[in-house]
Amino acid sequence: MKTIIISIFAIILSLSIFSCSKPLGGWDDNIFLSTRYVELSELEDSVTIKTGGNFWWINGLSINGTEYYNLKFTNMQKDRYSIKKDFLYVEHRDPTTLFIKVDPNPNTQKRIIRIDLEAGNYFDNVTINQKAKSYR
Repeated sequence: MKTIIISIFAIILSLSIFSCSKPLGGWDDNIFLSTRYVELSELEDSVTIKTGGNFWWINGLSINGTEYYNLKFTNMQKDRYSIKKDFLYVEHRDPTTLFIKVDPNPNTQKRIIRIDLEAGNYFDNVTINQKAKSYR
């Protein structure tokens, strides 16, 4: 009888451990972006994005499909830091503000920029489309 009770307890314990609905390590949104998509003009333009969370950092950049990760040239632990890459300027202004500025787009194709953010084990991103130069 004791063996049966121990076996039933072991089965119930195993089922409760392996029946989680969330994957291990998956966190809920703790960045709370004010927007995840921005359209900028072909001219010099900028946007300020606010966050509801205050402990996040920039994890990487993508410019027209080219990925830039491991941005070791800046200290992501500070409350304020900036990243300059070609025509793009990204600034973590304070714990709840992300500022993005682009130079004029001289190309006839739009620029697609993705800024990857991380907070613990939660990942999010902001996508920026900068319009192509128009010949009027």
